[in-house]
Amino acid sequence: GLKAAYYIGPRAREIFLWAAAKGSPALRRVARDALYLIWRGDPDFTYGLLKDLVARVGPGALRDLRNIVEFFFEISVVIYINHCDRQDVTDRTVELYYELAKQRLHLDVLNTGIFGKTIEDLIFQAVASAFSQPIIDTIMLAEVMPIEQFFALPTEERALLVRAAPLFDPAVPLAEHVETLEALLCGGNIFFNLVGAAQLAIHAAENFAAAEPVIRVLFDRLPGTARLWILLSFSALISRTPSAWAPLIEELTERMFAEHADIIYGETAGLLSQLDILLLPLGLAYGKVGQTMPVIELLLQDGLLRGDGRQITRCVAGLAAVGFYYPEPTFRLLDDLLAGMGPSAYPQTLVPALATIRTLHLDAVDVFMNRAGLSDDIQRQVAAAADTELVRRYIYWLGMYNQVVHSCINYPKIRRQMAMAAMEMLATARQPSEVIAAYTANVFRMLREAGFRLSEWTTP
Repeated sequence: GLKAAYYIGPRAREIFLWAAAKGSPALRRVARDALYLIWRGDPDFTYGLLKDLVARVGPGALRDLRNIVEFFFEISVVIYINHCDRQDVTDRTVELYYELAKQRLHLDVLNTGIFGKTIEDLIFQAVASAFSQPIIDTIMLAEVMPIEQFFALPTEERALLVRAAPLFDPAVPLAEHVETLEALLCGGNIFFNLVGAAQLAIHAAENFAAAEPVIRVLFDRLPGTARLWILLSFSALISRTPSAWAPLIEELTERMFAEHADIIYGETAGLLSQLDILLLPLGLAYGKVGQTMPVIELLLQDGLLRGDGRQITRCVAGLAAVGFYYPEPTFRLLDDLLAGMGPSAYPQTLVPALATIRTLHLDAVDVFMNRAGLSDDIQRQVAAAADTELVRRYIYWLGMYNQVVHSCINYPKIRRQMAMAAMEMLATARQPSEVIAAYTANVFRMLREAGFRLSEWTTP
């Protein structure tokens, strides 16, 4: 319905503004995701709506203030984290935040008593709820493993994060910290695994020649679940990653298929059951440098030649994430696959894969389905299954991962005061609320020091 409203035209903006200010939490969540997908094709529509939201912040909007502020943060954050290496995105985000923080919320006088404690608490809680808590929940993959399990760990075990914190700096020699990386990648809590993966990506993006031997050593000696994290570490969306990544990712992907069928095919429950990005590292590496995806094509053709329906079904499922980011090469792979099969043999993962891609590339998927001669029934199933929930985890989990990698490589202030500082907070806090409060206070301090211009966070 929200996407239909967008197609109606400018007057339908009021529907989105109403959803942002007065909608239920579920409606605002869907509106947020729809607006991000709309932004991908029409950024001016979404940015214009954000400016309208900022303009509504003021004394006359106290009843809706928290909803508006939360919605603004959610939309602006999701756009930025997925496209943080684009200067136009940075510039527009900086402009919007300055207008909201300085001109509308007057955060420069927060804690002075001018607004009164009730309003100041409301603003702090809104920032904590819409900015800090989603960041903490996302980077800790709270939907996969409850955060409480992490805080139940003894502080001596969580001290691993303090030892690992320096590795967010790409200048720190990776080869001198192999034992720390091994402990992270093999850790029993998923957050340790994610920290280790992010740090591998930071070093591999900044100095691949130095990082590759360490990555190979780790992959050769670690068990399958840790190997999966090494492969998935290459899921950074930023455009400027080394082209030399592709051969290594090809090798790691082929070895996972050959040596870890239990993980590949879901016999061992894990991250892939929640977020199937098995082929995404390879798809991203291919998509950034060209339009062919040879190893994925090889896996599909090998499945056809051997009559291995399980391998075909698994690869088509993995193409959902690849196609969300690079639809045209994905369509070519599916074209070749479907040409060699009868409709009765189509893998059951075809409909959800095309539905996932269709959430963003609606017209392109419809053109592909017509060209491939898919039946009306299959086309109806794909259209009915397309839903923002299919891509929510790509948008948030991969987006946040992408932003951590990008900022730690490029922005020392964010690296030190957010990524490294968060490790200390998480290692010593007794419960999640302590981290959220400390993180929010840290954000406010950094905003004041930057004069509420986020571009100051990106200076040396």
